Amino acid sequence: MIEMIVTDLDGTLLNRNKELSDYNRDVLIRAQEDGLVLVLATGRNVYTLEGLVAQLKMADFKSGYLIGVNGLQLYEFESDSYHKAEPLSEGEVERIHCLLNENDYSVFYFSDEKTVCGYNFLMKVALKIGFLKRKIRRIIASSAAVEIEYVPNGKVALASQNKICFIAFNPYKLQKIKRELNRDFTLLQVGRHWVEIIPKNVSKARRLETIVAKKGLGLDRVAIFGDSENDVDMLRLGPHGYVPANGLVQAKKVAREIIPSNNENGVGKTVARLLKENKNMR
Repeated sequence: MIEMIVTDLDGTLLNRNKELSDYNRDVLIRAQEDGLVLVLATGRNVYTLEGLVAQLKMADFKSGYLIGVNGLQLYEFESDSYHKAEPLSEGEVERIHCLLNENDYSVFYFSDEKTVCGYNFLMKVALKIGFLKRKIRRIIASSAAVEIEYVPNGKVALASQNKICFIAFNPYKLQKIKRELNRDFTLLQVGRHWVEIIPKNVSKARRLETIVAKKGLGLDRVAIFGDSENDVDMLRLGPHGYVPANGLVQAKKVAREIIPSNNENGVGKTVARLLKENKNMR
């Protein structure tokens, strides 16, 4: 019997337009009505999730959790408590910044309050087109409350950050970056070309293990949904790991089942099936 639903957002629960479908919303509300715990586990900042939380009525049920920035943040509805692990220090940010700047990447710096886009020459030219700024806001999934600031690479004011992201088109160049940073940081491919750098001791899986232990559940009672490299460790935790058809190959390799894509309500259809199986077991 499944007692907890854990789902990633972008590329998994949300469609290609980063929207929650009515079907997925209704099924997840029904799951909470049936007593299941809902956990949203995302690379997004928890401060940008107000809209989704309201749509899913999570504050009404007060049983769920939010895992933000790939495990850096944790919010519990029942106790209204927030926990945050140590973010990237200013010195670590400077090291990463220098390496990515030397390799001429446009780099995104994420704190709780703001996202800074450090742009290179090519992006500077492209930013003159308003469409690109709208696309960047959609890609990084910031709420309107979170400011996005555009600054030339060389003028980024370095400070502690939750995560650092960059767009990598050249796989050989990316391997070079990984060799330089893998020992001290976690690098995650969360989109076809989108790479995130987070502290080494942070992951969605670690936060989920904490939640499961607190609830006194076995991992065989947890259904986990994800599509990217930042979901792999979480998907490996138990026997019920589901990856949508649009997911990255890294996630599909560890999936129990490949489900319909995020544009076909794969999460909702699978949860609806699990709820039916729960009823048949009672």
